[in-house]
Amino acid sequence: MTTARQPTPVGERYTIDELARLSGLTTRNIRAFQTEGMLPGPVLQGRTGYYEQRHLARITLIDRLQAQGFSRASIASLLQAWDRGRSLADVLGLDVGLPEILEADPHLRCSLESFRARMANDDAAIAEAVALRLAVIDGDEVEILNPALFDIGRDLARAGLPLRSIMQEARRLREAADNIAHHYVDELVSQITRSLAERGASGPEPDSLVQLLHRLSPVITRSVDAALRQSMNDHLREVLAALSEAQAADGATA
Repeated sequence: MTTARQPTPVGERYTIDELARLSGLTTRNIRAFQTEGMLPGPVLQGRTGYYEQRHLARITLIDRLQAQGFSRASIASLLQAWDRGRSLADVLGLDVGLPEILEADPHLRCSLESFRARMANDDAAIAEAVALRLAVIDGDEVEILNPALFDIGRDLARAGLPLRSIMQEARRLREAADNIAHHYVDELVSQITRSLAERGASGPEPDSLVQLLHRLSPVITRSVDAALRQSMNDHLREVLAALSEAQAADGATA
């Protein structure tokens, strides 16, 4: 499977051959995903089945989960539970507030028309939002998965930044945040496992790890915010100093 996919206009429908070309899969892979319960079936029009943006978004998610080492059976269980409205905690049998960890903000739903207006009817920017899992298009409705980021994007647009630039920055931010999150979680699990091994204990239980991550998540978030604020201030001082020097040089030559 390949993760290199080109953005496509929202609202289009695709045959299975077109979906295969856009997703980098084979038609056999797509049918296997459906058979295994990972991918919803197509929308039937007459005798022809058509796929939508939500199918592309689902394939992207499957791709990412497989890259992180999840088995196809595990992915199928998670996605089927998700489609039925169950939480990840239900699937894993954990009595902890996983949604509080996995969802920083409640999801919002709006009409596709209002969402397109909010995105200035820019198909490329809309496709980028879907690819980044910021929003999921479901027929005539859209589920905004990260309302806080969308509000930030709105404020940046009001400040005069072009929508395309905002979406590019959103991708860079997401990639940087993913790297930080992977580092913290992997390091946390590694340290706990190593500490238990040194004491001759068995590996940590999944629920204890989740509970610990839940407690540490606000601390980690504050540490990232504090480091970013310091870096922003340091860089702003460098930029202002460079501007002052340039203005002084211009004044000297005037």
